[in-house]
Amino acid sequence: MAFVLLGCLLFSCSAPKLKTLTLKGSTNNDLEVLDWGGNGEAIIFLTGLGNSAHVYQSFAPKFTNNFHVYGITRRGFGQSERTLTGFHVDTLVNDIVKVMDQLQLKKAILVGHSIAGDELSSFARLYPDRLMATIYLDAAYSHEHIFDLFGNWPQLPLGADSLSFYASAENVVAYSKKHDGIETPIEEIRATNKFDKTGRLINDTSALASQAFTEIIKFAEPVSYKETQCPSLAIYAKRDNEREMFRDYPLFDSSRKRQASEAITKWRTYYAGETKNYRDNCAKGHILEIPNGHHYVYLSHPAETEAEIRKFLKSL
Repeated sequence: MAFVLLGCLLFSCSAPKLKTLTLKGSTNNDLEVLDWGGNGEAIIFLTGLGNSAHVYQSFAPKFTNNFHVYGITRRGFGQSERTLTGFHVDTLVNDIVKVMDQLQLKKAILVGHSIAGDELSSFARLYPDRLMATIYLDAAYSHEHIFDLFGNWPQLPLGADSLSFYASAENVVAYSKKHDGIETPIEEIRATNKFDKTGRLINDTSALASQAFTEIIKFAEPVSYKETQCPSLAIYAKRDNEREMFRDYPLFDSSRKRQASEAITKWRTYYAGETKNYRDNCAKGHILEIPNGHHYVYLSHPAETEAEIRKFLKSL
């Protein structure tokens, strides 16, 4: 019994417990805010387009030993209010500020994945005094022409193993791991999909967020880092060839392989220009490239991503 109690004190009882909050955004909209707890300066994790803050469930809590860690689900997605307006990046930034006010945070470190990079850069322009640092997780890109780049990328049709895809949330996770090489937290699968009483997938709720998705891309503008005066880190998933970009490339037919070759040529030009933009214009910026990284680099290479973030944060 003594050993059991000691184990509880050392491990389970000391582990921060996730709290789910509903706070108000800048237009009185409801926002889902996850509080993983911890002690120290505040870190706020911002999601890629279509995700909820639960996508960070396996990654964000790693930092609770040195920081107080939060995540925000953007308006229009997950359990946040599905508003019809307010998708300009400045409004989304004001949502973050309103959440910080309610949490009584004077400053924060912002970590953003994918489209959240736009919010990080706009936050640095609008509220520099409330920002300690920015960390871009494959997010330091301009997204205004993203549909031109990704609109005709080759994909495999759902294969025979997709028949079990719908059976449960666990099967969705397994399918993603097999075909994308990443293990999406099951909490994220449940937060962004609907399941029936037997646990079978019946609907991808991201379809309900299609207007929000389209609106956010519509408002995307070229990203400038010239007004980012705080320390900044950009972690890029570096993919140099078709096999690294398309995980199912060995299964492609000749037509899809041609599409993949055209896509990777476009990607190389885009990637070179975007990394140069960040390197040339972010005064206190640092770049880390992770070879063969997935766009969800914190899921495909969690150890490397965590180590680089910790190294960067120690330098603040």
